[in-house]
Amino acid sequence: MVLITMLALASCQQAAKDGLSIAAAASLNPVFQVLADRYEQVSGETITVSFSSTGALAEQLRNGGPFDVFAAADAEHIDQLIQEGVLSAPTRTVFGYGQLVLLVSPDFNREIRSSDQLLDARVRRIAIANPDYAPYGVAARQYLEHFGLWHQLQAKIIYAETVRQAAVFVQTGNADAGLVARSVVTPGEDVFLLLPETSYAPIEHVAAVRSESPHASAAMGFLEYLLTPDTTSLLEQYGFSTAAGSQP
Repeated sequence: MVLITMLALASCQQAAKDGLSIAAAASLNPVFQVLADRYEQVSGETITVSFSSTGALAEQLRNGGPFDVFAAADAEHIDQLIQEGVLSAPTRTVFGYGQLVLLVSPDFNREIRSSDQLLDARVRRIAIANPDYAPYGVAARQYLEHFGLWHQLQAKIIYAETVRQAAVFVQTGNADAGLVARSVVTPGEDVFLLLPETSYAPIEHVAAVRSESPHASAAMGFLEYLLTPDTTSLLEQYGFSTAAGSQP
């Protein structure tokens, strides 16, 4: 684990030398790959994006990870790092809200249309991101607690390191169902059910610039780009809403 951390930091340090380095929550993986390419074209900046769980990335920043921008899947980690002086408070930017879905494996030949059906004995494994460090895992737990199912389903739940990995567990048949981000499923290919936003706290996606970033101006330019109409439209295409409680 120490070796992996050292290699990750070395990679980040090289990225910091070469251009703008962004740490992004795993739920942002599909859309930020497209967004990074677009921003490179309009700005001329070279961008490297590293994806992981919000909690894992926060720890990397806390331990000296030289990212220029941190785009998290919650406000809590951003605000904590601002208090610690790791991130710059004036750059704090809310750019979208995530949505939780119930994803069903293509190998599971029965329709699941409600949370109660997760109690069916034929549903053997349910994947969620680990709530200890992944905001979508927290939302999944809140959803199940809202319907009184959290304790009843404990034996079926398997934890993934990130919400994207939880979706892969379902998509590959290693789990029968999963509670994951809408942004990591493929509409038209994956079978999913959009879950009511009243059953979990808003999943606020927030970004900020690292206080000691050597590319602070370029990093702020990227955050401003997150709020442009083109980017807002792109985020909505990937399953984000741009206001709490609204549907894309």
